[in-house]
Amino acid sequence: MLVVAPYHEDTAHLVTLLENYTDSINITHSATEAMHHALIMPFNLAFIDMTIDDMGGIELTTLLKSNPKTEHIDIILFTNPLPPEAKQDEEYEGYRAGATHYLTKPVEKTHLEQIFCI
Repeated sequence: MLVVAPYHEDTAHLVTLLENYTDSINITHSATEAMHHALIMPFNLAFIDMTIDDMGGIELTTLLKSNPKTEHIDIILFTNPLPPEAKQDEEYEGYRAGATHYLTKPVEKTHLEQIFCI
């Protein structure tokens, strides 16, 4: 599993929750680093923060989905709370880029249970 996010408490909280679902979590803090890892390691799932510094989450999603080596990766975007209209626009763009889920921070256990169907 790949987690792409700037380091902060939300990221640490997400990683702690994800440890219940996998033994292998690779954390990167930039889109460039994430793309590099995705090309050399066999990931099936990526959690991408919309606020990564070098490229937005939608742009990284588009890159991953347009590359034959990474197009199979399920992508879950997560972001800070936004006003309803902005959230709707961002969520639409995320799904359009190829994301399978869109979550608002803080990500909670119940969100992950729905994604992992537990």
